[in-house]
Amino acid sequence: MAVLIDARDEFFHILENSLTGETPILRIINSCNSVMELMQQTNFVGGCLFGNTALEMTDSNPRFGEIIQEIFTHWTTRIEQQVLQATDTGEFKSEIPSHSLATAIVSMLEGGIMFSRVYGNKKGLEDCILAIRSFLKCRR
Repeated sequence: MAVLIDARDEFFHILENSLTGETPILRIINSCNSVMELMQQTNFVGGCLFGNTALEMTDSNPRFGEIIQEIFTHWTTRIEQQVLQATDTGEFKSEIPSHSLATAIVSMLEGGIMFSRVYGNKKGLEDCILAIRSFLKCRR
């Protein structure tokens, strides 16, 4: 449990530091790139601690579930804030509600991590980030 809490705190710090850039869309893209950098540090071995814990532990241990929910809620909220800001400034338009879009972005990243883990290379995550970039940039 302590390892998961430490990883949560470290991830929150990394997330905040990655949400940089001149525009909200650039901040989202930079945060995606930070996820790629994190995963490359381990050559995708093990995948995402949070995704793995969500799949393996949340049903059997409510405390793990609470921490994982906190992580995904925080991550999704921070992305949603950027989506709302992009919408407010006219940088981005979408018929998809901001929370749904933020959830989709986080889910795509988690799915990309899983693909990269399964295939042992960065292509799965790289493809998901490309899709996120393309979607966000073509919605002006």
